[in-house]
Amino acid sequence: MNSRAKGARGEREFIARYLTPFWPEAKRNLDQFSDDKRDVAKVAGVHFQIKRTERLELWAAIRQAEQEAMGSDVPVVAFRRNRSGWYCVLDAGTFVATLASSGLSFFPSVASRAATPASAQADRGASSVVGPEADPSGPPQSTAGADV
Repeated sequence: MNSRAKGARGEREFIARYLTPFWPEAKRNLDQFSDDKRDVAKVAGVHFQIKRTERLELWAAIRQAEQEAMGSDVPVVAFRRNRSGWYCVLDAGTFVATLASSGLSFFPSVASRAATPASAQADRGASSVVGPEADPSGPPQSTAGADV
C-alpha cells in the first residue's frame, strides 16, 4: 500500500473511531490544497493533522498543524503506527485546561471546584489569583529566602 493510501485510510479510521461519536458530521477534508489544510472537516475549533506512519517526524507534524491552523483553531496531531493505538499531541496549556474543565474523576479537587459556585468556593477559603502570578506561562516565582 502506498503512503497516500495509508494516510487516507488512517484519516478515515481516526474519524470513524474517535470523532463521529461526538461530531457525527466529521469527515475527511478532500480539498486540503485550498487555504483550509486540516485533515478533518466539520469539527469546529480544531485543526487535526492525522498521521499514519511508522516513522513520524513529530516536531515537523506539530509545526505543520500550528502553521496551518486557522484563527483560534486548536492544532492537534493524531498519529499511530502499525500495531499501535492512536495518540494525540496538543499544546500543554490547552490539554491541562481541557482536563481541568472536564470534571473527570481523577481530578477530584478540580472537579468539585468546577461544580461548586464561586461564592461557595470563597466561603471555603478558595481564592482566585490575579496578576502576573496567575499566568502559568510566565516565569516561575522566586522562593529565595522562603521556607519551603
